[in-house]
Amino acid sequence: MGWRSCVGGGVRGRHVDPRPSQSGRGKRGRIAHALGRSRGGYGSKAVVACDARGLALAFVLLCGQASELRAAPSLLATVTALGQVGRVVCDRAYSSRPWRLMIEEAGADQCVPANRTHPPVCYDRRAYARRHKVENLWARLKEWRAVSTRYDKTAASYQGALHIAAIIDRLSNRA
Repeated sequence: MGWRSCVGGGVRGRHVDPRPSQSGRGKRGRIAHALGRSRGGYGSKAVVACDARGLALAFVLLCGQASELRAAPSLLATVTALGQVGRVVCDRAYSSRPWRLMIEEAGADQCVPANRTHPPVCYDRRAYARRHKVENLWARLKEWRAVSTRYDKTAASYQGALHIAAIIDRLSNRA
């Protein structure tokens, strides 16, 4: 039974009717590999927690369209497991009441300005001004081509590249 037998009405094949399978699954591994569609295209989003010196402590990978607030509880749990957390500084994207309660339960001060759609909240503006250390960390990490342009297929290999870059950054900034 060759491919010619399918053309006349035999078993449906890809060459006759190029449709996706009827199982309804779609591509496998998209979520498992932290890949998703966002405004910038198809990719992933890496979220980092850093210390007061601007050195990386933990990473979480998300799909491109996912909110960074999803990664915040796991990052906070990882950082509190490493030691005492004094202050949590986040940008406006992390403005939510449950997130603020998690920070208070961890025994840390919160420095999260309110989103434009939320009621105003008091926060330390000087501490928030030091949030640039996270941006500087990303600038140093993205000097690595493997970090700035994700060519790795799996999330584990990309996370490995992030960790290697963070280790070398920590060793070079040990002053």
